Amino acid sequence: MNYIEYIIIRRLRDSYNDPKAINNIKRVLNKRNSEQNDKIRNAGEVFVMAEDNKDASQIYDLNDGFARGTIKQREAQLKQKEGQIKFTELADVKQDIEIQRTQQMKDHYKGMR
Repeated sequence: MNYIEYIIIRRLRDSYNDPKAINNIKRVLNKRNSEQNDKIRNAGEVFVMAEDNKDASQIYDLNDGFARGTIKQREAQLKQKEGQIKFTELADVKQDIEIQRTQQMKDHYKGMR
């Protein structure tokens, strides 16, 4: 269950005590999520809006260790820069761009053979 489903189910439980209705809504959400997951499967980042600090904390907890490291690295860069920084100046973004360039070069030379 993802965070959005969690919020919806939590609010439904607060409003209704009918387990059948909640199970039906879970089924619909699962179907919708499987369709939505196809759209975001290859996304580099997915942004989820939080209603309050508690929700923000729960959203943050959904990140794996690698994503948390990226967040901390970006925060450190922002503090060091003391202000705004271009997206393409972030260390992890620079690394991704370099990996893409390298892959394109490999593909280009592979096609020349």
